[in-house]
Formats: sequence, C-alpha cells, structure tokens
Amino acid sequence: MRTYEHAAEALNALMQARGFTAAELSRRTGVDAGILRAIAAGRRRTVSTRTVHALAQCFGLPMQTLIERFSGAV
Repeated sequence: MRTYEHAAEALNALMQARGFTAAELSRRTGVDAGILRAIAAGRRRTVSTRTVHALAQCFGLPMQTLIERFSGAV
C-alpha cells in the first residue's frame, strides 16, 4: 500500500465527472464501497495497488496518471 495525499480530491473529481456514487463505482470495480467512501472522505490515504489499478481501468486512465493525480503531481 502506498500513501496518497490527494486521493480524496482526485477520486471525488473523477466520480463527480462521471456521475458515480461510491456504490456504483464499487459495482464497476469490485472495490468495497466502504473503502471507496473512506478514500473519498479523506479518512483513508493508503490505497492498494489493486485498488488503484481497478480505479484506473474504470476511469479509462493509465495507472501512472491516476497515481500522479492521487499524489498531487497533476
């Protein structure tokens, strides 16, 4: 697991742009909705590689791009 300081902001922006709720994103990625809610609320900054990969695929982004957004590099 890696810590991402801007995961909440990045995930919320992506979810809002696509109109996804945590429940819908969970259905599309297989990632637990509670984990997604915790990341989006900023209560969880450590994110597994599996979760980052699933989110990147769902949002149609290269994994490195999502990592950069979560890290605040973009």
